[in-house]
Amino acid sequence: MLDVCRQRAEKEGVASRCVFHEGYLNSLPDIEPYDAATCFLVSQFILEESERAKFFSEIAKKLKPSGVLASADLASDIESPEYDVLLHAWMSMMSAADISLEAIERMRNAYAIDVGVLPPAKVASIIESGGFELPVQFFSSGVDSCLAVKTSTEQCRSKCAVATLGAKAHAETHRTLPTLRVHSS
Repeated sequence: MLDVCRQRAEKEGVASRCVFHEGYLNSLPDIEPYDAATCFLVSQFILEESERAKFFSEIAKKLKPSGVLASADLASDIESPEYDVLLHAWMSMMSAADISLEAIERMRNAYAIDVGVLPPAKVASIIESGGFELPVQFFSSGVDSCLAVKTSTEQCRSKCAVATLGAKAHAETHRTLPTLRVHSS
C-alpha cells in the first residue's frame, strides 16, 4: 500500500513533501494533526462495539477539528432477507473468480464469526460515538458501506497539516495504519 502511495505522490509531483509511515495508530509521531483519514475494511474486525468506538476515537484524536474520515466496512442487517440475497450474490461473484466452493464456505462462516457485520446505521452510530459528527453514506456496493464524517470539535482541538491515513484489513493488525504525510509548504 505504501509503495502505491509513493508512486502516486511521485506522479502527482508531491513526493518531496511526503513522509510515509507504517505502524500502529498509536505509533504515529505526536506532530501536527491530519486533515483526513481513511479506514477501509478494518473496523469490521473489531467485534466489541466499545473497542470499535475506541478505535475511531483514536483516529479522531489524530485529526484536526475539521478533519474528515472516509470509512468503509462490511455493513448489513444480517437478520434481514436482503442480507441473504446480498451474501448469495457476493458468494456467486467469488465463485466466478475461480475461488473454490470450500474457500467460499470458509469465508461465509468467517463472516458469521470473525467479522462484525452490523447494520449501516449501527456502524455510523459507533463512528459517531468515537468522536465524529454526522456520518454520511457516500457509496454502497453489496455489503460494503462507505461513510464520510467530520471530527467533532469536542474530540479534536489542534491546528493544520495535510495527510492521509490508510489501513490494513486484518483482525490482529486492525490498528496498523500506513500513512502519507504531505507538508503544506
